[in-house]
Amino acid sequence: MVGELLKKLITDPASGIAWGKKRKKMNDTLMVLVADWLVAAIAVMVAGTAVSIGSPFSGLATMIGGIAAIGVFIGGILLSLFGAFLLSMAVMVLGGKGKYWEGLSVLSYATWPLAVGSLVTAALLFGGIAGAFVGFLVLAVLGTSAVATLFRSVKELFSVDYITAFIALGVLSTGLTIAGIIASTGAAASLATAFLQVFTRVGVGGGIGPITIPGI
Repeated sequence: MVGELLKKLITDPASGIAWGKKRKKMNDTLMVLVADWLVAAIAVMVAGTAVSIGSPFSGLATMIGGIAAIGVFIGGILLSLFGAFLLSMAVMVLGGKGKYWEGLSVLSYATWPLAVGSLVTAALLFGGIAGAFVGFLVLAVLGTSAVATLFRSVKELFSVDYITAFIALGVLSTGLTIAGIIASTGAAASLATAFLQVFTRVGVGGGIGPITIPGI
């Protein structure tokens, strides 16, 4: 059943969204979510292998690609689970009808075409420049489909118009951007404070003295 949904989200996203809305099962959405990030993780590994062929560091690149793939899989799922909560909250405040399932389904459905496009593009990298160009075209098509699916999913699943869907996604993006800026600023301040503390301790201990330049 989920395979049918995944197929529709590629070949006919509108039909896939309607199909998912009719069934409205959390297990289906969770399976799509896992498929999203599993395919994305495989794409990372394939891309790493493709670009490192013939390199003396191909083994290291493959290992790094594997670690990155694990990070993409786990991080992507966690981010989607949290993002679904934020999206649901934003749409409901704007007057939409729906809860957590709708938010998670929106993100899961929209991610699938992009994940498939990434995997196809990664595989085409083995074809050199020509393969990379074809991969770009494939990713452009499926990436556009993913964005369209995102807006259509919000509209259909939360029963809102496209203007509300656009505003809700804008609110979500703004909230994540603000949170990212604040978190980054806090992290930078913490690192600066830690550096100053270490520098001060070294200086107090006599490890750092006046700098003299011979001949001056």
